[in-house]
Amino acid sequence: MNRSAAFLALALFLGGAVIFGPIFADDASQAALGKQQGEAELAKQLRAMLVAQAKAKQEEDLAGTIENLDPRLATKYAIQFQKIFRTYKLEYSIDDFKLLYHDDEVAVTRVKQTLKKVEGPEFKDNQRDALQIFRNSDGKWKIFEQVILDRTFLDAATMPAPTTKPTQLPSTQLKEKPETKPGEED
Repeated sequence: MNRSAAFLALALFLGGAVIFGPIFADDASQAALGKQQGEAELAKQLRAMLVAQAKAKQEEDLAGTIENLDPRLATKYAIQFQKIFRTYKLEYSIDDFKLLYHDDEVAVTRVKQTLKKVEGPEFKDNQRDALQIFRNSDGKWKIFEQVILDRTFLDAATMPAPTTKPTQLPSTQLKEKPETKPGEED
């Protein structure tokens, strides 16, 4: 290749980089936007799942309560929820929800949830700050575990009266921790 042809090739390459560079950057921006939209859609899907579970809990619907649980946990939690439904009527509200992490198999959200007794024996109304873990089971996200980070017990004198109307359900919901009695968790 002669020297003139080499300079012409270099000029065309550099000119192309200047002209096409923004297109490649735009492709990267589009990919990032697609990822953000995918995360927003996943967060919306997980919230919808938890809302359905909250509604089922408030209506004491056992099948609806365990429907979105990981199949390996459904029997264990079904027994616990039957006991809770026989003993209490509880109101669940979600005060905050955020998707923290996800990959193809696991998603982690941070949720602040308030539990209030509507009917039943002594129960300590409380607000929980928890990590909610989901697993992808056969292409469907399922509730797998909850890790409570903090719990604050609420003073009944300062709390508004609970309501049980499904239209007032929170935007998301968590499952009960199986090893403890309601209101006596860590």
